[in-house]
Amino acid sequence: MLMTSRQEKIQLAELNLMAGRRAKNSAAYRSALNYFSTGIGLLEDDLWENQHGLAYGLSFEQADCEFLSRNFDEALRLFHALLAHARTTLEQADIHRVVVDIHTAKIEIEDAIASGLGALRLFGIDIPRHPSLEEVAREYDAIWKNLNGRVIEDLIDLPLMTDPGIEAALGILVILFVPAMAVDRNLVLLCSCHMVNMTIRYGNCDASVMAYGCLGMNLGPFSGEYRRGFQFGRLGYDLVAKRQLVAYKAQIEYIIGTFLSFWNEPRTRAIEHLYSAFKATVAAGDLNTASYVCDHLVSHKLAAGEPLEKLYVESEAFLDFTRKAKFDPSCQIITRTQRFIQAMRGFTADVSTWSSSDFSDDEYERFMERYEWKSIVCGYYIMKL
Repeated sequence: MLMTSRQEKIQLAELNLMAGRRAKNSAAYRSALNYFSTGIGLLEDDLWENQHGLAYGLSFEQADCEFLSRNFDEALRLFHALLAHARTTLEQADIHRVVVDIHTAKIEIEDAIASGLGALRLFGIDIPRHPSLEEVAREYDAIWKNLNGRVIEDLIDLPLMTDPGIEAALGILVILFVPAMAVDRNLVLLCSCHMVNMTIRYGNCDASVMAYGCLGMNLGPFSGEYRRGFQFGRLGYDLVAKRQLVAYKAQIEYIIGTFLSFWNEPRTRAIEHLYSAFKATVAAGDLNTASYVCDHLVSHKLAAGEPLEKLYVESEAFLDFTRKAKFDPSCQIITRTQRFIQAMRGFTADVSTWSSSDFSDDEYERFMERYEWKSIVCGYYIMKL
């Protein structure tokens, strides 16, 4: 029987939204896209005027599914179209948050940063693209003033955040962290300090887990405060268990495993954190973070002294994963580590070059000269040196 009533079509569109979300949560992205597109097709021409919430939900999920399916250009097209229909600052922030992640995956770092900083201005937060050390120091000093005599561990008992605008702004800062880390350490530090100060003022939320982790991972390299950095990272980790703020559980394990654990614990413990993070990020469909975990697993295992022949075989599996995930930064990090391994095994022309029958130093370095993720370029030459 054909549906003719408007209400029947709306109800079926709602069912498609529910079914699509279930499929998406199970990583059945093709099925989810079918549900979302079918739901959109059921709505009338005036859907944005009379069914905004439903139309927005279907359109957002469709665009997000394209991103999770690694169809980056189509996802950007859909999100940019959706921005024209966003009615609230929170809706705009949700869109920008994913757009930053897409640009990061495409290695469009300047676009990612511009989108993130623009989204923060929606909430009255104006962060300069290239902050000075003095600006970072002022925001860092504000953390200790806001603590007002409390110790780091006391922050776990802050009340839960109730302001959705602040929570959305923190979500933008979290996703901006990675592209900022690619090009400007001062921007990374300023974003980290902002996140922690906002949490102290307004309470803990899911993004606070990352606020503590992001600040913690930078304190050692920035100021030599490695123990204090570990305390902040551990605070983020403990916040997941004690307050059930689980949205960033995998990411905080990644931060601790990659940047913090080895300052205070055996390297094997860091690798355990990374394997746990990999399992969780893959299950959640967070292929960007899962790819970061892959390249750091290879690097950590190298530093831990794993036999080179065994590590090279493992690295091939990790490289295959990052290629399928279409996350090129991690592909390049694993590639440079593989060349180091092969040089140490005597499988390159000589120890001063990474060239071999299947790899050309000159060709790869021409590629690196054009690579926008400058910290990866830097890491390549440091490892070759």
